[in-house]
Amino acid sequence: MSSRLRSRLTYANVMSTVAVFFAVGGGTAVALNGSNTVFSDDITDAQVKNSDLAADSIGPRKVVDGSLGPNEIVPDSLTAGRLAPNSVAASELADRLSGSANSALLGVDNNNADTNATALDLQVEPGLTPFKVNSSTQVNNLNADLVDGRSASSFVANSTYRLGQGQERAGDALGDGSKVLSQSCLAGDRLLSGGPASVNVNSDVLDDFARDTVTWQARINDSAVSGGDSFTVVVLCADQ
Repeated sequence: MSSRLRSRLTYANVMSTVAVFFAVGGGTAVALNGSNTVFSDDITDAQVKNSDLAADSIGPRKVVDGSLGPNEIVPDSLTAGRLAPNSVAASELADRLSGSANSALLGVDNNNADTNATALDLQVEPGLTPFKVNSSTQVNNLNADLVDGRSASSFVANSTYRLGQGQERAGDALGDGSKVLSQSCLAGDRLLSGGPASVNVNSDVLDDFARDTVTWQARINDSAVSGGDSFTVVVLCADQ
């Protein structure tokens, strides 16, 4: 039986049987010759998976412009190291970031320890504000160099003290018969006001002024006071 069957098998018989099989089953046999012969219409949609692609096999030239949206990008996968310098222009960025989050909506973290490695650098044209806010709530740990264009040294602390009271003395005699005294604030503090105190009613106050930002000076003539006058200078200072 097998010998009789083999004797009847010819190339024509086999190929005609295969043709009938595909015709009945609706199948299609296609011979692909050469390289690069598989095209998009030869692949069923969504059948090419990550495991079917070699590492780094898809470069920018193989991606159609505008075909990759947020849903096609894995979160946190597109880092600065994957972007070419100057490859993202301002026109390609959204002009407003909005959303709802129970923490900061935007975080900028620069882990470089260099003295110039700031987390944010805002540059604008002269006369323009670098940013705007709609809240008057205090920002903790914000160290500003200027307030309304003035440095910290232009402002006075709200803690004050007085020096000189109870320190009456004769003063330094000058060649014209007058006596002078002065009183200074502690180093680094700011003079607010001052003046002579405990001056005898028969003495004349000749000078009474701030000599500089920390010292007040007063000069009197006590020639009408028997034995001379003892007085003091009291200053009011801001504890800076």
